[in-house]
Amino acid sequence: MSTMSRVALAVVVVASVGIAPAARQQAPPPQAPSQPADQQPAPPTFRVEANFVRVDAFVTEDGRPVRDLGMADFEVLEDGVPQEVETFERVDVRTNIPQEERVEPQTAAEGRAMAKEPRSRVFVLFLDTDHASVDSSQRMRTAIPKLLNDIIGPDDLFAVMVPGMAPEDITFARRTLVIENILERYWAWGRRHRVTGRDEIEELYVSCYPTNSRCEEIGLEMIDRRREQRVLESLRALVGYLRTVREERKAIIAVSEGWRLYRPDRVLVEGVGCTRPSSTTLGTSPQGRLVPDADRAHGELPRGDCEQDRILLGQYDGDQEFRDLLDEANRSNASFYPVDPRGLPAFDRPLSDPRALRVVEDMALLRQRIESLQTLAGATDGLAIVNSNDIERGLHRIVDDLTSYYLLGYYSTNPKLDGGYRKITVRVKRPGVEVRARRGYRAATEAEVAARREAEVEAARVDPARMALDAAFSALGKSAGTPRMQSLSGWVPGETGLSAVWMVTELEAGFARRPEWQQGGTVELQLVTPGGDVASESKTELAPGGRLIEQQFTALELGPGEYVLRLRLRPTGGGLPYQEATRFSVPDDVATPGSPRFLRRGPLTAHAFQPTGDVRFRRTDTLRVEVPLAGDGETSVRAELLDRNGGIMTVPVTTAVRRDAKSGVTWGTADVSLGPLAAGDYAVRLVMERGQTRHERLIAFRVVP
Repeated sequence: MSTMSRVALAVVVVASVGIAPAARQQAPPPQAPSQPADQQPAPPTFRVEANFVRVDAFVTEDGRPVRDLGMADFEVLEDGVPQEVETFERVDVRTNIPQEERVEPQTAAEGRAMAKEPRSRVFVLFLDTDHASVDSSQRMRTAIPKLLNDIIGPDDLFAVMVPGMAPEDITFARRTLVIENILERYWAWGRRHRVTGRDEIEELYVSCYPTNSRCEEIGLEMIDRRREQRVLESLRALVGYLRTVREERKAIIAVSEGWRLYRPDRVLVEGVGCTRPSSTTLGTSPQGRLVPDADRAHGELPRGDCEQDRILLGQYDGDQEFRDLLDEANRSNASFYPVDPRGLPAFDRPLSDPRALRVVEDMALLRQRIESLQTLAGATDGLAIVNSNDIERGLHRIVDDLTSYYLLGYYSTNPKLDGGYRKITVRVKRPGVEVRARRGYRAATEAEVAARREAEVEAARVDPARMALDAAFSALGKSAGTPRMQSLSGWVPGETGLSAVWMVTELEAGFARRPEWQQGGTVELQLVTPGGDVASESKTELAPGGRLIEQQFTALELGPGEYVLRLRLRPTGGGLPYQEATRFSVPDDVATPGSPRFLRRGPLTAHAFQPTGDVRFRRTDTLRVEVPLAGDGETSVRAELLDRNGGIMTVPVTTAVRRDAKSGVTWGTADVSLGPLAAGDYAVRLVMERGQTRHERLIAFRVVP
């Protein structure tokens, strides 16, 4: 087996090795809780937000990220029409995470589900084995693992792909040890300029147009054209697949020496003086019978296929294929970060190449390949690392570009479900800065929205317990926090719907130590009703050196519907404010439990329970979850701890019931000591029973080292 084939095979299995937890037995899917027939839950209702659009914007000044912009500094237009930015977040990704702290997906399906999370960034490393030499691949042996370690944050995912590989076969992972081992073992994956390692089709071309003949160049050019076509088709297929994985930005790091972008060649199509016999040459089979295709009858590749391929490859238009790739990438919100592993090359073809050109011609070909990488990056809002012997420094530019950005969200003013392409323009009011952002998106169609809704309903009907578990862990990914602060918010039920709203925000220690926060800050909170009115608002102060912010609105008694909670946090020491907007829905059923709250007790909380806005806990913590339930009546509570697969764990869970006499709300609580748990994702299943009514909640959390 050739080195390239081994690398391709290794890439296919890389994540399956990485995601298989050692000595862990797959638990059966959780069973749906049994209830009396008249107490079975009603079919779920789904709201497909077909017109909500997320845009990630990368803002730089003199090549360095700009980190102090606020929502008011951005202007977003869709097809030239201004849009109101509803959600805003500046993301600074914490990287160089220890391998053991990265929670791996346990199946390929789980990896794809994690990739859909808006705050999880997705990277694909594309190793262009057809357009990288052995020297180039050796040079990248240690640079690639370092790049991945420097980029991948705690919630990010990456995959690896090579030419000819089906994009559906890529598997997302978080730990990089497996790919490091593969690159260490198969470091000679580049096969450009190599005469060994050709596949059977390329060997056929060489046999049809043998070396040292006047037709040799035809066979070699057919090999080059086929390789280029295969790579560009693979990249286009990858981009199309990633569009189905997630709407948000995808980064493709392509390690390649560039492409010639061949144009149709009439001389190659005609093949004057170098044609071969057709594939219908008469002959005899091994059994002595007369057959119309002797080559196939003897198990050989028919030489006539050379002629068919020569004509097709002569008509191949690499320039148009490349343009189609750029168009597909922009429609799919995929950005390319090509890396030329040669560094600063002096020649494109080595002197050992039988087609070595004159210096002027070779320089023109070298320039063409480098320009193809620069165009790929420039047209998709990425960065090209070319013409530099300092590969490490170039890769560091990619790290800087991808670890600090702004995430904006808006509801499109165009409600049409027509499948049309919508152009997005992002501007920043500050002069002298450069903005690279998503260029557009394809609107959903009515059929797609209906199919999505039908699929969700069907999934709930087939296995509601599994869907509830998946939803709990999906919510965990959305609230896993950012490097600057973590926030959790929720609602408390009342007699007519919503009676209270709360929010807990925690500043990261390093973020809170910045000079602008030394004097504290101002915190503003605003609750917006489904009709767009401000139901309540508050303004409090963050004490100097403080990190925990608790706010709540009480005595509301508002009806069902979708609410927006807007947070504005401004440092007293100067600088732009930080803003967030969260949404939650209050159902029509007034007996439905409200949102779960998290509390932690540990060495950093003076061994007292303290509310937290972070869903990440350490083994030295004791976790408490609380779920509110409105109404009177005797209430019993029981709980159990589940692993990522829904299996029941033997770790004890202590439950209790407390009654808030002032608000009339009953809180069911569950405490778990996290000492026995390894790093990973878990869920508490809390069951609250009152008479014949049974309520169940799955509350997911994460244990980190």
